[in-house]
Amino acid sequence: MFVTNTLKLNLYIDRDIPLSLQVERFDRQADRIGYFSKYSLVLDDIDRECEEIYLNYCDRDSLLELGMSTQTGMLTSINLVQISKWDVGNLPLVPDRTVLGLPVFDIKLWVKKQYIEIEGAVKLLIVERSVVIILDETRTADRASINEKLIFGFADGYPCWIIVENLNSEQIDHIKNTIDRQVPIL
Repeated sequence: MFVTNTLKLNLYIDRDIPLSLQVERFDRQADRIGYFSKYSLVLDDIDRECEEIYLNYCDRDSLLELGMSTQTGMLTSINLVQISKWDVGNLPLVPDRTVLGLPVFDIKLWVKKQYIEIEGAVKLLIVERSVVIILDETRTADRASINEKLIFGFADGYPCWIIVENLNSEQIDHIKNTIDRQVPIL
């Protein structure tokens, strides 16, 4: 099921949770043309036994999965499954209205569904020691949740961007090099 990128999410912010970045690469064949890599941002202290449901942002060249618990709606993972390129850019302006914690999504939208897909391009920016994932560049965030290295920006309840801060140079170089070597999926 595809929906436009105008899906508004009812969410609230839960407690501050330890965060670890695992840059994992899973090579997979894609129609015998090339491969794609999956970068996982795994949240510690989350019950890994619970099932996840996904909000997918996707188009021809990109796929981002936001995983959340089927029991609580809490954000459990951010998986950058496919991205065609990265750019150098600026960090988005973090609004004054910030709260500590992780987004918790209203999971009523997922009744009997494993995922909801939002059609739209995902962009990846690298800014010094940070990675910025742009979900909707037409909106300006008016609220943000901050959880250790992760900042999640929202505009009137719509997700706009995700910033992962304080990465080391090896993590940044690994992400750049892996994306540069990817063969696009046709």
